[in-house]
Amino acid sequence: MIGNFYTIFIILFILLGLLFYDCLGIQLIDELLVAILALFTLLVRLNSDKKLSKEMGAFIVISLFYLIYSIILKITSPIAILYDFQQQVKPFVVFYCTSYLNPQFNKRQIKVISITCIITVIITICVIPQTVVSISFMGGHITSLASLTMALFCILYYLNQRRSLLPVSILSLGLFSMRAKFFVTYAFSILLFSLHKRIKLFNIRILVMSGILIFILINYVIWDKFNLYFIQGTEEDSGVARPLFYITSFKILIDYFPFGSGLASFANNASGIFYSPLYYKYDLWQVWGCTPAYPDFVADAFYPNLAQFGIVGVLLFFYFLYKRYNEITRLKNVDRYILGLIVLITILFESVADTMILSNRGVLFFLILGMLRNDLLKDNS
Repeated sequence: MIGNFYTIFIILFILLGLLFYDCLGIQLIDELLVAILALFTLLVRLNSDKKLSKEMGAFIVISLFYLIYSIILKITSPIAILYDFQQQVKPFVVFYCTSYLNPQFNKRQIKVISITCIITVIITICVIPQTVVSISFMGGHITSLASLTMALFCILYYLNQRRSLLPVSILSLGLFSMRAKFFVTYAFSILLFSLHKRIKLFNIRILVMSGILIFILINYVIWDKFNLYFIQGTEEDSGVARPLFYITSFKILIDYFPFGSGLASFANNASGIFYSPLYYKYDLWQVWGCTPAYPDFVADAFYPNLAQFGIVGVLLFFYFLYKRYNEITRLKNVDRYILGLIVLITILFESVADTMILSNRGVLFFLILGMLRNDLLKDNS
């Protein structure tokens, strides 16, 4: 039953939550599917003797704490807080539900999901010429192309457990997005994919140095954009939203120590829809892309968003990623190990200049992390 549920969930998410997400205009489809997943998990729990893990229990307690804390702090309205709450917990709900349910796929289910991925790729190839011309993908931002190809690559790699040209070819389609972040994750992915069984024999220092070299080379190519966003963009008289948000996030960490300014208060979608008072307090309301009339760039990077959870929230987030990294390095299957590193690298780099993990585009990556955690438990059993 669980395998069938996840097969349907993944297929629906690929088609409705990624491929046709923008052109159909069903903006809440990802929240709806995740809510169904949470409800399904609750039903399984009520009809099962399997207990929740201590980590999952801690996540529930921490989430409720920040919800109550935000309401008491009253930086913004309860509606805004609830709106942001469901977005912030969404990727972690997917991870913990998947970790609890431990879905297993038979050959038929793997085949159905794989065929769905291939059909999605064919549609993607057909629209790439229009994508390049219009600088948009299926009615949405061109970044969606990069996220879709990375998600398809990860799903196919996980299900088939072998290297082939197909997943790499699919991943390469994301290069048409011309996104700097994708170039970085693509280069790392190809490096890890190519090393394969030699990767665990590699000295970690060699891997780190290779990563630094790739990062330097890519930044040389995209220097103009890097300079605009992170050097010139910090000047107050001509500032760009993204770097100014990074600077302001440190001020918020100090001013609202240790638990932050609360949900829906800074650097996320809710803080733009229900315009946050903090943008007036920190003189961001006149910055282009952050004005009350045009707040489209308030959710332009994930890391500044962590300021609303304070230094405690920042530590908790990176501790979560550290635990996932620690689990991935203990996997016996090399392909699983490589895939886990690719997913973590994607999350880390995308979060520098995108809020992917809070959007529809981040759900499947956390689903894969949950399945990889189950693989470790299986290895140790």
